[in-house]
Amino acid sequence: GGGGGGGDDAPEVKKKRPPKSALSLDAFTRAKTSTYDKRVVLEKARNLAAAKVNKYRKVQKRLGDTVDVNESFDPEKYAARVEVQEGYMPAAKPWDEGMGGMKAW
Repeated sequence: GGGGGGGDDAPEVKKKRPPKSALSLDAFTRAKTSTYDKRVVLEKARNLAAAKVNKYRKVQKRLGDTVDVNESFDPEKYAARVEVQEGYMPAAKPWDEGMGGMKAW
């Protein structure tokens, strides 16, 4: 027969199911009604957005107006490194009309 992976040759025992009964009127009326409520979905989305805004405001408040810069940061060294990296960047080809390699139609 079918069923689990047991190796024993016991005869199959069919599960006993309760006899079929008619639907109650309440179950029948709810059978075709949707549980989807767009208002609930919109409210949930609004709450999530409000939570993000509140979190952002808390972070802004905690950071204040100043940003702490690491003492080892040297703007001259950083600028020199950026210049070296820009030297490796391919120059804009004259035929791309400033589109960065994309074809201008």
